[in-house]
Amino acid sequence: MLLRLSLPAMLALLVGGVVAFAWLLRFVIRHQRELHKRIEANWREVAAQLGGLYVPPTGSWRNRTARRVDVVISGQKVSLDNFTVSTGKTQVTYTRARVATTSTHRLHVYREHLFSGMAKALGAQDVQVGDAAYDERFQIKSDDEAWARRVLAAPLRKQHLEDAELQLRVHKGWVETFAAGLEQDVETLVRRMRL
Repeated sequence: MLLRLSLPAMLALLVGGVVAFAWLLRFVIRHQRELHKRIEANWREVAAQLGGLYVPPTGSWRNRTARRVDVVISGQKVSLDNFTVSTGKTQVTYTRARVATTSTHRLHVYREHLFSGMAKALGAQDVQVGDAAYDERFQIKSDDEAWARRVLAAPLRKQHLEDAELQLRVHKGWVETFAAGLEQDVETLVRRMRL
């Protein structure tokens, strides 16, 4: 049975739908603005705590540069930024701390996941550092096992176990730590920059 509405009733429904959509859109835009103001304030706080410089994002929405914090820690310039990786239908934003290195070695340390066991069964090589808790929790890939063991010293492993979502990578002249998401927590950001 079809519901027949008069023209005024259809117009009232249409106007009501448009008003509801406009209200929802206004709510989403306001929420996003507040979120970005909070993120900017927190990243400015990180720069202030570490005696660094906050560089806000610039450019149009299509070609926007990432926000960044630059600081000098133990004589090394460390940068904190975010980047987005497109995986086809979705995008994943990561928060990254990075410092330049002269090392030509490669290292990638990431959390064990569902397919790790399958990869190992198929012969994927994993560096073992001799720390049972660390070796069990993380996949460690490197082109030089002895170097990887030296780099992954006990203090670094301990800090990494406390922030297990973090990936470590030495690649193309950079030492990087990164995790999925646009991190907002000041203490977490400071700790990651000092790692």
